[in-house]
Amino acid sequence: MAMPDTERIFFYALKNHLELHHQQLRCTAPSSGVYISKGRTAPSPDVIVENPLTGAALAIELKSGPHVTSLPFATVPQMKAMKTAFDSIGTWFILLTIGDAPQEILSRLLKEEIPVTQASTVQDALTKIDPKLKALEESEG
Repeated sequence: MAMPDTERIFFYALKNHLELHHQQLRCTAPSSGVYISKGRTAPSPDVIVENPLTGAALAIELKSGPHVTSLPFATVPQMKAMKTAFDSIGTWFILLTIGDAPQEILSRLLKEEIPVTQASTVQDALTKIDPKLKALEESEG
């Protein structure tokens, strides 16, 4: 399955960012629909950033372009289920939006304690997730 343009651009920009600033981390774009870690499974996110030395990981679900401006209310239970699944395997999870997401959806996501990072561009997204990448580098798994 091909990635939409913004997702593809983000993935390669993230890969480049990691090579320049976080050489210890690796990123992949899972395609199987299931992510397996520590013998457990979770729904496959758009991107996984891993620290191979510690086993710590960050799952990123990306919404961008027309997908972010018209996020349906069904996004809330879907993201809650993903967060719960990733919590159960000890993997950090964030929803990353590039573009203007509807405020009523963002409010519901925050009420459900879903970590949301909002950005206006791919470069802005990299800047905003960089503290999480630094924490992942320093994590002990």
